[in-house]
Amino acid sequence: MNFVISGASGFIGGALSKRIADMGGRVTPLERSDFFPESAEVLSAKLADADVVVNLAGANLNARWTPQYKRAILSSRVETTRRIVETVNALRRKPSLLVSTSAVGIYPSAGCFRDSSPTRGDGFLSYVCSKWEGEAVKVSPDVRLVITRLAPVLSKTGGVFPLMFDVFKKGLGARIGNGRQYFSWIMLEDLLRIYCWIFSNDKICGRVNCVAPEITDNRTFSRQLAREMDAPALWIVPKFAMRLAFGERAVLFNEGQCALPHLLEESGFRFSYPHIYEALADLCKSDYMIE
Repeated sequence: MNFVISGASGFIGGALSKRIADMGGRVTPLERSDFFPESAEVLSAKLADADVVVNLAGANLNARWTPQYKRAILSSRVETTRRIVETVNALRRKPSLLVSTSAVGIYPSAGCFRDSSPTRGDGFLSYVCSKWEGEAVKVSPDVRLVITRLAPVLSKTGGVFPLMFDVFKKGLGARIGNGRQYFSWIMLEDLLRIYCWIFSNDKICGRVNCVAPEITDNRTFSRQLAREMDAPALWIVPKFAMRLAFGERAVLFNEGQCALPHLLEESGFRFSYPHIYEALADLCKSDYMIE
């Protein structure tokens, strides 16, 4: 099978590309230049040869959210998805599956939500996710559509965890505010297994919360990480201090969402890391984390 992947060089895309190749699949990356207007034929040719399309493109959230960068966060997701969907819809031979990305940031910070919940938050991230998903759902009904709503992905090799590890290693571990804000999460290994589960299970379609089943919060996460590292976590960082330091991006730390993997569990998927203590124990035991 030929898997066409946008964002194939990123943290998740690179790991997924390797997993697919290890399973005997063929990976065709979509380059940024493929989305230039003058490259329309190149994009069409790549998608025409696809059995599965995975859309992972999007500007990194870990930069200061200036008005200009917020436009980049939005357009890099919405415009890329629009081009993919419009091109797929125009093809005579269409891929059988489109997996398009979204995030649990679409939900409000209060309450817990299943995949089928229509509830939306009122912040910038929720707006971006809503627009992002709004383009994906325009794909032809002849194409099975899965929208993966990702939680923060934990891994030794990328994402937010190495940064957290370094902070705690320096003795600066802390909870943020009262620490009661939800922290949905997923281990990279489980996320890769979820993608493979989606590829092989034709009954899965629509929105899918890609999150571990255990509900946790910032305080619990901080305590457990400190315990696994045998490091102190005595500090409390006020939310206003996070806003001063990070600007609007502080919402990533000051707020969180509680998403439930109802569809995955109902379909029979079994998590390798259902609990945060198991995940952190695995992440912290690696030689990678030892200087």
